Amino acid sequence: VEGDSGNPLGSEISELINSQIMANWRLPPDFLDADLKPVLLRVLLDRNGVILLIQYLDKVGETNERYRALAESAYRAVSKTKTFMGLPENEFEKWRELRLNFHLGS
Repeated sequence: VEGDSGNPLGSEISELINSQIMANWRLPPDFLDADLKPVLLRVLLDRNGVILLIQYLDKVGETNERYRALAESAYRAVSKTKTFMGLPENEFEKWRELRLNFHLGS
């Protein structure tokens, strides 16, 4: 997770965002060992943590079927989150725009 302009967020904010997304991310079991490039998403939030925009940063339509399925699952996970809870209001400028990197494996 990166903040606006690629700046890293603090570990507490990153962990908060990751845990809420991961609660909604579902992959078919055969994807666990897939060798696919990471999916990059741009997410805009309002001051209450409500998601205003989710945007692919890669051209998903021009890739293989498995990558497209991974990208769609990442998008759905963020979309299902709807609102990120517990984000510090006084650090809004850090987390108002996020770049999320979804990858498989370690």
